[in-house]
Amino acid sequence: HSPEGGLSVGTWWGYNQSKIVRFRDTVFTYVIENDNKLGTKSLMALYKKQGNGTWTKGASLPCSVPGNILVDSNGGLHVLVHEPENAYKSSSNGSLEYYYFQEAGRGNIDSYLHETIIYKSHGKETVNKRIGATISEDNTLAFAFGLGTTEQFYYKNVGQNRWNRTQAGYNLGHNFYYPYPVITKNGFAILAIQDDYVIVNGQANNPYHIAIYFEEDAKKWSH
Repeated sequence: HSPEGGLSVGTWWGYNQSKIVRFRDTVFTYVIENDNKLGTKSLMALYKKQGNGTWTKGASLPCSVPGNILVDSNGGLHVLVHEPENAYKSSSNGSLEYYYFQEAGRGNIDSYLHETIIYKSHGKETVNKRIGATISEDNTLAFAFGLGTTEQFYYKNVGQNRWNRTQAGYNLGHNFYYPYPVITKNGFAILAIQDDYVIVNGQANNPYHIAIYFEEDAKKWSH
């Protein structure tokens, strides 16, 4: 555990996230280097292992919590990670950063292209840090996150520059912060999970989980 914004966030955190991927005989993963002072950003350090070789460290990216890694059919590695605006005040407010390691399949996890998908907004939450992500066989990237009582969804093909944004649901009556997005032949789907937080006898409890399923068909979402 390492303190981020006064909260204890572990490197194990984010059960809905993609943390290990493979391209042919090369495996990619990452660790969160959070042995840092309170109020400073942690680092998401990428690693690769080819066959029975040793683990090799690559680029380190600023973060507050674990992110998502995806690999496309050409060996390109895609990283989606939340970067805090002010790690001391809050690990929730920040931006969503995208890193594209185009030569990862050839062993290069140091060089990348970088894009800010969702910008920070000076103390206002514009993107939730509990992002779920996926990639399809035709190299379409997609990610989802809960924002307030809405479920947000973004997607694009690897060859495209612009991200498409849709809203899978709104006025849901709850925060659904742990989404599992899927790309199907017919469109998109999300299974979003939320632990129900209550106070019992002065103690914080998560007595059960709530799940909600979203489906997009012909550009229309239902749940």
